[in-house]
Amino acid sequence: MPDTRTGVATLVLSDGRVMVTGGRNMNAESVRTAEMYDPETGAWAPIAPMLFKRQNHSATELNDGRILVVGGGAGSSANPEIYDPATNRWTMAGTMASPIENSGDQGYVTFLGGTLTPMADGRVLAYGANGDGAQIYDPDQDQWEWAENSNPTSIH
Repeated sequence: MPDTRTGVATLVLSDGRVMVTGGRNMNAESVRTAEMYDPETGAWAPIAPMLFKRQNHSATELNDGRILVVGGGAGSSANPEIYDPATNRWTMAGTMASPIENSGDQGYVTFLGGTLTPMADGRVLAYGANGDGAQIYDPDQDQWEWAENSNPTSIH
């Protein structure tokens, strides 16, 4: 990897390549950097930078080959983004649900160190490690919803 970083998201794609995004550089700054490793050539190549600086975030491959990236703090957490390897472009994905009902404070969802798990029907289960509950992303609708009984405002 060209630059040493911590707190990156690493993802092995279905075609065998390895994608590494974000993290903290040697100056302890969050970065938007993204690279792709090709095991056939043994080479790293930079790809388009993410829209947001992220560290301790999560990534998963969607059924159509695009990559969903979520979390990472610094105000980016509620702003998921999607990378399209075919076009080398990042676009915003739907904003995660906020646990503060009707507050409009979408940045409350931190999703640091959470997991993204692809589901058989093409949706993605996102579970935050920091108590933000579980949400489900539907890429066909580009929408998030709370997984049943997981909205932190409804758990007592």
